Amino acid sequence: MAIDYEYASVNGAWNSGFALGGSCAQQSAYGVWDAKAEASEFGAFYIEAVQGTGGYVISPADYFKRLKGTCDKHKILIVDDEVQMGFYRTGKFWAIENFGITPDIIVFGKALTNGLNPISGIWAREELISPEAFPPGSTHSTFSSNPLGTAVALETLKMLEEENYETLVNEKGAYFLAGLRELERRHPESIGQVDGLGLALLKRSGGEFTRSRSPHSRAMALQPGAVGGPAPELLGPSLHRSNERRSADCLGTSIRACYAPGTV
Repeated sequence: MAIDYEYASVNGAWNSGFALGGSCAQQSAYGVWDAKAEASEFGAFYIEAVQGTGGYVISPADYFKRLKGTCDKHKILIVDDEVQMGFYRTGKFWAIENFGITPDIIVFGKALTNGLNPISGIWAREELISPEAFPPGSTHSTFSSNPLGTAVALETLKMLEEENYETLVNEKGAYFLAGLRELERRHPESIGQVDGLGLALLKRSGGEFTRSRSPHSRAMALQPGAVGGPAPELLGPSLHRSNERRSADCLGTSIRACYAPGTV
């Protein structure tokens, strides 16, 4: 199986020309693709459009398109995990919509009931989840048949239809991210990196080591627990009632209080 995409993330830093095994993009990964049987050892490839607990890593624009091309070629399903990033967190209903592909399967939860009830769901292409392929009794769940959770989920979806969340979240996120980038410019000793998509926002602590322009040293610096590389601070304000202006101002005030005590 030839890995024909050219990007990979190492602890949050994207490097061009890096492929599985750490060599060039056209390296063959033997043992993955059986040419005689024309089948892959992998049934599915799981992704998060924007990594959540992994550090809010946002991929290059064409990464998932090229990855899907490789997976389609080798009959490997793409399963998109939207548990943290679904329901407009990134400015689109599904985070993967920002990257121009349609996965084969989507799994989601959490925001579906705004955290009130443990309920989740799955979407899949018709041929994968039709009654013939996936009849009743094919699966079970500890939290299935939850009437309160189902009612809350339906109400959440109704609320999402009542307001233009795509515009709302993108406008709020753009304002907040611009404020973070201004704070990054003014306080490099405190902020080493900011990034975001919609209201999935990231701030990493600064210092000369974390601001290195070397991809390798930057990757090492951003590794949680590494010397000089603290874990990222993930900012996920409420989509509906957050006050992004006040939040950015409070963050700036806190930074000035720590690094320039006389300027607050």
